[in-house]
Amino acid sequence: MLRVLRTAFRGDGSEHGAWAFVCNGVHCPTSSTHRHIYMSASASLKPGNAFLTATRNMLFDCGGITPAAKVLVVREAPGLGYYADDLAPALQDACRSLGLHADLTTAPFEPEAVELPPRLVREMASYDMTVFLARIGDQVRFIALPEGARAIVSYALSIEAMCSSFGTTPYEYFVELKDLLEAAIADANIHITCPHGTSITGLADAGPQAGGEVSIRRFPLLVPRPVLAARFSGKASLCGFLVGTGNSYYDHYGIQFEQSLKAHFENGEMSHFEGHAADVVRANQHYDRISRHFGVERNYVHSWHAGIHPACTYEGKAADNFEAWSGSAFGNPRLLHFHTCGKQPPGEISWNIVDPTIAADGVVLWENGRLRPDNLPEGQALLKRSPDLAQLFAAPGQAIGV
Repeated sequence: MLRVLRTAFRGDGSEHGAWAFVCNGVHCPTSSTHRHIYMSASASLKPGNAFLTATRNMLFDCGGITPAAKVLVVREAPGLGYYADDLAPALQDACRSLGLHADLTTAPFEPEAVELPPRLVREMASYDMTVFLARIGDQVRFIALPEGARAIVSYALSIEAMCSSFGTTPYEYFVELKDLLEAAIADANIHITCPHGTSITGLADAGPQAGGEVSIRRFPLLVPRPVLAARFSGKASLCGFLVGTGNSYYDHYGIQFEQSLKAHFENGEMSHFEGHAADVVRANQHYDRISRHFGVERNYVHSWHAGIHPACTYEGKAADNFEAWSGSAFGNPRLLHFHTCGKQPPGEISWNIVDPTIAADGVVLWENGRLRPDNLPEGQALLKRSPDLAQLFAAPGQAIGV
């Protein structure tokens, strides 16, 4: 029987060692785990009010709130090891510094959450914006929010992440970039390859029905709309493991392989794995177990998308904390992931492809893990008028934990 986890993984299982850094003149203790998450190679902590800049970016640019708005910050119980414990109170203080009313509340971590707790729904009704520093915000991102509610889920997991260019680069740049990429992909013939043997072709669907959008705003913005895989076929070279999608959390959330493993599929239906015999058996057993537990379609390949944020990095090893890795590193352009095992998005198991090249009607949009907005005329214009963004693309972060 599948055992559902009630606490987050902590890498080697040991307790976190405390450490400290200075962000904007404030002594900020946090855990060693969070040193690994979202540290951009080109984004050291900025001087001045970087955390306030990131908070404005999150709430005003991403959230669209107005001055004097009421903000509810939802956090998990301290000590779970996913979000840094000091992030929620720091965000509350920053909100107040910006003239906003901000309160904290705690949401329980539910590994298989399918809806918001009724108590939290009632609380949200009294606020103009809810910010989730809790995994439940990501788990329910495909579910409609209560009428009138607005919410953001943060993929910046620590103060340090917020203070870096990951949190401070204007959100609007990535909205425009996302729109440009979606327009280039829509109705296009797509070819996906990677240096490790991936070869996938297909026709991308277009329109609101193609992959769907989430109900909760995401900060920072890390990926374009998912592309439905129903008309895609080929083989995906996996990056050494299978991992969950963040929809649910379960025992053996990530499983590793001894050698290279490829997943073959045709028109959105997985057919078989190719690789070392023991790895093939392990992968098939994992799909059997997860599909049985959740009662989902074992071989269904739902959709895919690739990262668009060059400052999204992961300095640790994915295998030390698969939960944190799967909920953070995916925004780096060096990673493309498929949602599989279940027709309900986003499925329960993801395939991760490293350093993809993605061409749409012959135009290369990602090249060996490097996003190329300069290959689109509108992308060139965006980079020209957005020097901060151009700087990120000139020296993108390379650390992705694999």
